[in-house]
Amino acid sequence: MKRVLFVLFATTLVLRVTAQNPSNNGVVEGRIVREGTTDPVANALVTLAPLGASTLSPEAAAAQARQIEQVRRNAMIAGNAREATEAQVSSFSNSNGKPVYVLTNDSGRFTFIDVPAGRYTIRGERESYMAPRVNESYQSGFVKSVVVETNKRTEAIEMELIPPGVMSGRVFDPQGQPAVNVSVNAYRVIISPERNGGELWFAGRAITTNDRGEYRLTGIPPGGLWIGANPRPNGPQAAWERTFYGDVIAPDTATRIKVVTGGGVPNLDIHLKTRTGPFKITGTAINPFATPNPSTGVTDRSISNFQLIDSRVSLINDGRPSFANAIPVSARSNGEFEIGNVKPGNYDLVASATDPATRQTLYGRTPVEVRNADVSGVSLVVSRNLSLKGQVEIRGTQGASIKPESISIQLQSLGPINGGGPPMRPDMNGTFSNDHLPEEKYRVQVNGVPQEGYIQDIRSGDASVFDDGFTLNPNSTLQVIVNSDGLTLKGSVRSTKGQPVAAATIALVPPQAQRQNPIRFKQATSDDTGMFTMRGVAPGQYTIFAWENIYNQAWLNPRYLDHYLAKGRTITIGNTPPAEIQLEALPTENYLELWAR
Repeated sequence: MKRVLFVLFATTLVLRVTAQNPSNNGVVEGRIVREGTTDPVANALVTLAPLGASTLSPEAAAAQARQIEQVRRNAMIAGNAREATEAQVSSFSNSNGKPVYVLTNDSGRFTFIDVPAGRYTIRGERESYMAPRVNESYQSGFVKSVVVETNKRTEAIEMELIPPGVMSGRVFDPQGQPAVNVSVNAYRVIISPERNGGELWFAGRAITTNDRGEYRLTGIPPGGLWIGANPRPNGPQAAWERTFYGDVIAPDTATRIKVVTGGGVPNLDIHLKTRTGPFKITGTAINPFATPNPSTGVTDRSISNFQLIDSRVSLINDGRPSFANAIPVSARSNGEFEIGNVKPGNYDLVASATDPATRQTLYGRTPVEVRNADVSGVSLVVSRNLSLKGQVEIRGTQGASIKPESISIQLQSLGPINGGGPPMRPDMNGTFSNDHLPEEKYRVQVNGVPQEGYIQDIRSGDASVFDDGFTLNPNSTLQVIVNSDGLTLKGSVRSTKGQPVAAATIALVPPQAQRQNPIRFKQATSDDTGMFTMRGVAPGQYTIFAWENIYNQAWLNPRYLDHYLAKGRTITIGNTPPAEIQLEALPTENYLELWAR
């Protein structure tokens, strides 16, 4: 109680000291409230920092950072920190570029006086609270910029913070008994354009169940989330399967939970499932390029390590687990292998070896389905890498300004083997090649195209592979066509009230048949007046959108885009620059809420 009274006294004293402005400098004041209400947030930490380089020494800056962190952690100002804060708040001009800070009072209000004219950042935060989302992400504090003028009070700043949600329940083992010391995670979906499906679950901070199997997850952002219980991989818990709320093993069948701002969701009980298996996979895997051991003269053509890659696109990135060949080298002269501890599922079994002549990694793979029994008789052979030759062709009236050697070609693997190799650099004639590529399906990425140009097409033989990629074979070739005559699209973004929207995100989306190709999309950001310019646009039909804020490249996620598709504007861009276009900014909904409906 004494410490709480001390904090209130210190805060009140600071505010009383700052009630008058002893100089012609400015005043910064405001309050912090709960999002969407007028309810004050008391004892929130507010930090005011000048923009630009600090005049503090590294030692003084580190001491200042520790001081603020102490306040942040303890939610109080004590000892010397209190006196320093009072001095800084009452005479900011003597702070030598240091940030100053104060706690809000019971009304959520704060004041800084004697603030020299200039630009500053102000941050409001409180333990366990979050700032409203920006681009679908929640931050620990509310941050904005403020301009201070001589002998003026700035317009009162109102900052909003979000009280956290809570999810709680119990975890039971397969026999119905409380499961003790089991890790429980809350998962939220994030947009992951590089993954097929465009979605990935992100696990937040884990909590461990107590001796009654109870858990309580705090600091939960509003929206749709999932809960998973993750048994330990060793000991008795090794026989239990990772299980999600809804008592299912597959994440895509788990039950979503909707958390409202500051709300609690109790009784989220999870009943762990018994692990099926594990099972073994056995067979032969041959490395035909092995050489005799210099010491023994024995040639070992077997494979020592394997990767088992789930054929399904999982919402949870469990990585690419490796498995060691359980058969001793002396007993696998014909390439025998055995890998164990395999869960049921559909996989690509991948083996790799090193080519002694080129020191390149060689691969072999085969599909394997594991149901409810061991799998035997699998045959796999490591094969040599393949060669690919290609040509960059420059077209357009300004084609002479584009040098082929400034372009780089990168292959992105669309299969289980990460074997795209380094970027290929064309020579001055546009020729490029790579002699060490695994047989795999690839998408072609092209970098270095000038801002005004665009990729017109990518072809392999007589077929366009620009959108769907190509499967490398011994006869594969590539033709990359770059056009210098990209068009320029200009326009403006306004709010529903007709006001310019700064920092809006504008996205140009191609037709449905081309949306699997990220290169077909274009984006721009509006300036302070709401104007935007998009260069290097290829002729064609598009749907254009403008968002007030949006998670980076969210439009590449099909499910996200479908939600907004009817709100976009269809435009056709011909061979001449189009007229300026006026767009109304879309207020971005909480991405998590789309999964909670």
